Amino acid sequence: MNASSYGAYQPQDPTIRYTNLDRFFLKNRTMNVIDKFLFQAFSKDVDNRLLDLKNYCVHHERSFQHVLDVGCGGGALLKNLNKYFQIPKSNLEGIDIFPNIEKLGESVGISMRKLQLHELPAERQYDLIVLSHVLEHVPDPKEMVQDVAARLSENGIFLLSIPNSQSLPAHLFGKKWLCHSVPRHIFNFSKEGILNITRPFFLVEHYSSGDYASNIYRLYYLKAKKILGNFKVGKVLGASLLLSNLGDSQCFILSKKK
Repeated sequence: MNASSYGAYQPQDPTIRYTNLDRFFLKNRTMNVIDKFLFQAFSKDVDNRLLDLKNYCVHHERSFQHVLDVGCGGGALLKNLNKYFQIPKSNLEGIDIFPNIEKLGESVGISMRKLQLHELPAERQYDLIVLSHVLEHVPDPKEMVQDVAARLSENGIFLLSIPNSQSLPAHLFGKKWLCHSVPRHIFNFSKEGILNITRPFFLVEHYSSGDYASNIYRLYYLKAKKILGNFKVGKVLGASLLLSNLGDSQCFILSKKK
């Protein structure tokens, strides 16, 4: 069973209205590089994480039913998992450290709680755990990865998204690279650094790097800001880095070691 056929019999939110891009995204097919470029460049809310996850699930005939988003923020990714993967909202959970997270969850109809990952009972198992731009903020990344492994089901998927310290903008801008974000970011990882941390528990099954280039260009160069300040132009720049895996955000999809 693949992700698309799984979604076909899940209840859908009647308030969701699909655009042409959405319908294309929901088709049972594997996206090529050009498809991914077009989605990242022009779709309003389909980002690289969703593209990678969709492609992986279709190609590997994988699906998931119970999802935990660690550091869920306002729940944007969870809402998109409901929209594009038809995961029922009752099967989606988010945790974060912000005081008003429960109210945010109530506003979107998704369970969101003020908790840290290690506070969740280890016997609580999930088919998909997401760490999206969280690991760089924690003092002990290895411990957090181990906590993920303890709560991921045997055939579960671990989606890890994190700044790419070896990105093209990182090399171009050096100390001015936006994603250094000191002191908010305690660590900035290369691909090899993440592999070293995750290797004891996980196998990497997919890797890509794109996103965020538009923020860099607009923030640091006035001329570039004037020329490239248009949101769509910025998204095209970020999508272009997908073609060479040199973007500011790297995405890993990992499976649990048996």
